Amino acid sequence: IFKLTRLALKDSSVTVLAWLNNKLSFVNKPLDEIAKQLEREFKATIIFKNEAVRHYRYTIYTDNYDLDEILQILKFSQSFNYRFVSKDTITIE
Repeated sequence: IFKLTRLALKDSSVTVLAWLNNKLSFVNKPLDEIAKQLEREFKATIIFKNEAVRHYRYTIYTDNYDLDEILQILKFSQSFNYRFVSKDTITIE
């Protein structure tokens, strides 16, 4: 179960400090930038098969989620498909 809430950020302190607490936070970032962070965090490879999806923008704050759950949350906000090609390789279409 996912809980979607609105998060109003008056400054970037939440985003800057999130990584110190093992959380991920992005403010109006394109999916390709988020994917780079997810690759580092989860030691995975994310391959985009649809160029338009790279530019979807998200504001997200995650806490204690795994990679599949984060992708589900992102997918819920703006429709795209993804699949695990292997344990650590994901394609996004």
